[in-house]
Amino acid sequence: MAKPKIDTAERDVEFDVAGNAQDVGKRGGPMSVSRVIGIMEMLAVEPMSLADLARRLAVPKPSLLNLLGELSALGVVRRDEAGRYILGGRAFRLASMMSFSGSLSTSVRTTLVEVSNALEAAVSIGYLDRHFRKLVYADRYGESSAVRYVVKFGAVIQLHTRATAKLLVAHESEETWREWFGAEPYEQLTPRSHKTFSTLYPELVDIRKAGIAWTCSEQYEGISGCAVPVYGSDDLVAAGLGMVMIGEAMERNRAQVMSVLRAAAETISAEFHLRRI
Repeated sequence: MAKPKIDTAERDVEFDVAGNAQDVGKRGGPMSVSRVIGIMEMLAVEPMSLADLARRLAVPKPSLLNLLGELSALGVVRRDEAGRYILGGRAFRLASMMSFSGSLSTSVRTTLVEVSNALEAAVSIGYLDRHFRKLVYADRYGESSAVRYVVKFGAVIQLHTRATAKLLVAHESEETWREWFGAEPYEQLTPRSHKTFSTLYPELVDIRKAGIAWTCSEQYEGISGCAVPVYGSDDLVAAGLGMVMIGEAMERNRAQVMSVLRAAAETISAEFHLRRI
């Protein structure tokens, strides 16, 4: 059956992972802007002919040709030896300026603030120091939270009670899991803290499968935590995005917590991919 034609004069268009145009309803702004963005996105992937661009963007060739003419005059696009359109020098200069307009730490902090405000929780991003077998917090934010992260300088972080630590260790080689938590019995900070690796092990297996870690009154009574993975450019887990909040609030808002954290982790993962971290 023929694919329905999208009337781009009246409706907005987005693209799926295969690059096919998708009708997403009435447009909310100048169509030329969305078409220019579409052109840039397509050419960032590969050189394309006018016919291919028109087909992929679902835009009439005459309209597209006018836009390409303007972009060519500005140096944003150009044509290669085969007559295909490719990004021009001005596009690359713009991309370079954008990539250096904000540091990674600023981008991560912005995301932490957004998550904290959305959940009214204390949020952090951490990673594992594989040499010293420790959890390292790269940044934290909790101005909107009734619970704050407080780690004294030189204090030992109990990995068996932290959602972020358990999440990250669960994504390490299983043969190393026991080493991360040190000698047994583990310090029991609350009645719900694990004391032995045998009780902790099944939880690590579940965390690895589910891609999310939860804690409830393991570090402090009445305080719950949640953590999700952040992926690096090699598609391996590079860090953990975690949060803590009052346990009762966590239970009431469990679905929202998971949704907000995972969306934020995807944002940071995209930053890591962009910067090849």
